[in-house]
Amino acid sequence: KVDSKMKRFMILLITILIMLSGCGNDNEILTAPDAGKERSSNTEFPYFTTKDLYGNVWTQEIFNEYVLTMVNIWGTYCGPCIDEMPDLGRLYKELDEMNVNLIGIMVDVSQKTNKELALQITEKSGATYTHLLMDENIFNYLNHNISAIPTTIFVDSKGNVVGMPIVGALTKDEYKEIIK
Repeated sequence: KVDSKMKRFMILLITILIMLSGCGNDNEILTAPDAGKERSSNTEFPYFTTKDLYGNVWTQEIFNEYVLTMVNIWGTYCGPCIDEMPDLGRLYKELDEMNVNLIGIMVDVSQKTNKELALQITEKSGATYTHLLMDENIFNYLNHNISAIPTTIFVDSKGNVVGMPIVGALTKDEYKEIIK
């Protein structure tokens, strides 16, 4: 029953994201007209219990170990999302010395849907950081706060979202400048 409900949520989210972002063109970064505008006064990332691509269980405690966690929201159908992954993989290797973590959240992957494709994408691109599946709380948060993918947000060690979302793909150096 949970898988059926999650599947309906994911189909709705994918439909909304495709309509808003037009993501999928490898040559450009597309965003919705209100991209980059704060859509909610909610500054706390929701509590969650979910799994990563390898079946490991994670909660919001993933944010506790680092001063800042960069959260990249992406989909397997999104060309700009996939295009930025090699840079994100290289950035991830440098972030630990800054006490910053990087995780991904996949909008179109579940234990039964697109998991193998997501594994292929992350392995091929060198994006070896943790990639989380959505649970209902993450889905609801993204549905109300994210207007297009790729979008990157930053979460502090207390679970608070800090700064404005970054809509669109950036390079490793551009992200490093933002983190500083």
